[in-house]
Amino acid sequence: MRRAVGVGAAAVGVAAVLVAALVVGLGGSDNSGTTDGPVITLAGDWDGYPAAEVTGRLTLVDGCLLLGRSVVFWPHGASWDADEQAVEFGGDFDDSTAVTVGAMFTGGGGFFSAGTLSRLTSIDADALLRCVRTTGADDTVMAYPSG
Repeated sequence: MRRAVGVGAAAVGVAAVLVAALVVGLGGSDNSGTTDGPVITLAGDWDGYPAAEVTGRLTLVDGCLLLGRSVVFWPHGASWDADEQAVEFGGDFDDSTAVTVGAMFTGGGGFFSAGTLSRLTSIDADALLRCVRTTGADDTVMAYPSG
C-alpha cells in the first residue's frame, strides 16, 4: 500500500480504538461540519482525538487540501488564510500555529476510510468524499498540531 503520510505502528491500534469511539458519537450529533475555503473542519470539538502521528506535505489540489495522499480534515477552530495559503488553528490549539501549503506537517491524527466517514459525527462527509473523488486520494486523515 502506497502512502506518503507516515503512521507509527503502535499508534495504529490506538487510532483504531478511537475511531470506533468516534463513530458512536463522542463529538455530538451535528453531521454538518464546516468549511472555510479548502479547509474542512469538525463542527465542534471531539472529546478525544485519534492519537496516531501523521506526517506529510500539505498540498492544494483542485480546491482540496491533502496531507500526503490523503484528503485532510482539521479540528474545530481551524481556518483558511487565503493570502498566506495556510491553515491556521484556534480552539483547543495554539492560535499562533499554522501550516502553509507546500510545507511538511507533523502532528496528531488518524486515518478514515470513505465508508467510515458517513458514520462520523460533526464532519461534512459529503465535502470529504467529493475531495476524495476529485483528487483520487487514497483515504482521509484527521490532523491536528501536537506539541
